[in-house]
Amino acid sequence: MLNLFMYICIDRKSVGALGRLVFMVLSLATILGASLVGQGAEARTIPESVHLKPVTATKIIKVSDGDSIELIAGFVRDKVDGKWLTRLAYNGMIPGPMIVAKQGTKIKLKLTNQTGEPTSLHSHGLRVDDKNDGVVGIGQDPILNNESHTYDLKFPDAGLFWYHPHMSDEYGQEMGLQGNYWVMDTDLSKMPAVDRDEVIVVDDLLVGEGQLPEFKSGKLSYALMGRYGNFNLVNNKSNWSSTAKLGSVVRYWMTNTANARPFKLTFSGAKMKLIGGDSGPYAKDRMIDELILAPSERAVVDVFFLNPKTVTLENIGPKKKQVLGKIFVAKNPKFTTLERAKLGANFERLQERKELSDMFQPLLSLAAAKPDFTMKIDATLRGQHAEHMMGQGAGAEGIEWEDSMSEMNAAMSDKDVTWRVIDPATGKENMAINWLFTKNKPVKIRIINDGKHHPMQHPMHFHGQRFIVLARNGLPEETVGWEDTVLVRAGETVDVVLDNQNPGRWMGHCHISEHLGTGMMFGFEVR
Repeated sequence: MLNLFMYICIDRKSVGALGRLVFMVLSLATILGASLVGQGAEARTIPESVHLKPVTATKIIKVSDGDSIELIAGFVRDKVDGKWLTRLAYNGMIPGPMIVAKQGTKIKLKLTNQTGEPTSLHSHGLRVDDKNDGVVGIGQDPILNNESHTYDLKFPDAGLFWYHPHMSDEYGQEMGLQGNYWVMDTDLSKMPAVDRDEVIVVDDLLVGEGQLPEFKSGKLSYALMGRYGNFNLVNNKSNWSSTAKLGSVVRYWMTNTANARPFKLTFSGAKMKLIGGDSGPYAKDRMIDELILAPSERAVVDVFFLNPKTVTLENIGPKKKQVLGKIFVAKNPKFTTLERAKLGANFERLQERKELSDMFQPLLSLAAAKPDFTMKIDATLRGQHAEHMMGQGAGAEGIEWEDSMSEMNAAMSDKDVTWRVIDPATGKENMAINWLFTKNKPVKIRIINDGKHHPMQHPMHFHGQRFIVLARNGLPEETVGWEDTVLVRAGETVDVVLDNQNPGRWMGHCHISEHLGTGMMFGFEVR
């Protein structure tokens, strides 16, 4: 018997009449095909902003074990660069409500859909049951317009996670459907003491002539490089600001929710220490000058405000720094020269977490072992732009920080580009891949991004599991912690080890939303 099951990836306009179901088959045999059928090009109905309520700031929803909450996905109006735009929001907020829970909590989350097209909700990074992961065809049908679906969520891990649609991601996410889960660790000793915590969401938005371009057409665009915005946002503000007290340490919990843009962040005029990543603290702290945060990744950084001047949060672009926001530093008479030296020395003390090092040791011991599975990343380019785009892409760092060929990129759909994940052992590609893993048995996976056809970085995300990064190009990873997404630069080979503690049927994919839209995803099962 073939080990066969199906993921159903459903075009947004087809579901009501069941007109265009696209079945993605994962099996041990190559049957029913392997590629993602192209997105439809039916026009979307997007209401004019004048008739909508304005977006509101993010509010906190604190939940306890057994609570039930509701998110409503619907249209709002949002002012960007002085112009009102139609956007989407959860409960009228961008980012959506911040759901704060203690580790170990279980809740019910009801999602009501008022977006005008089918949707689902993926709880990114949460190790939930596969039926509550938001992948249509495994645990749920699409949530049709004006209908609801209830998810049983659990929070086994402490850290910062987030939620977003998993149907037409490139549309819903860019339009504003995104929000955070903040899961509190009951053991505060795992991280250094700080004066306060703050959550930051970095994002970008592509706006042209007073609207979000290309969405009304209903087709997938920007398929080659993904959609890079022309407005960078922090907590949905182009002029974000905050405050800090001189001599204080603030812990920033950061998420990149952009469709495609990687950020290289720095706090100019302050000191920064990397504490944790996607799923909580690292085994050891590390002093850093800048932080690379790829789409869907999270990071936890402590920032020491040691100078009596305004600190700027900046994105270090390929040509210049872009100011994303400002932190106004308040005076502190008690912050003397002696106190500065004392606090500075204390801040640069790097905490090691032995319990995490011990937990990671069996996984780290696989560093010299051959990979159990390998995936190669490549692209197939078609049409009039293929020859011109071949070989062009990421620079010396292996990262495309900006869209340097925006007109060509905008014109390229999934008919022009197919991003591919290839299993060289079987020759299978994308959703024809169906790896089988054993529960609680770690698996070493090698990801090779040789960038042969279009050199570009790819943030690779695994649903339902956590992993550590072992090595990049054969060199041990400097900072080790639990992750669910890893940035693989152009020309880079990355080794990761999944711990496979969460049984079920899962998918993995590139978290550049437009790459996912061309079919850059694969399947695996843990049992």
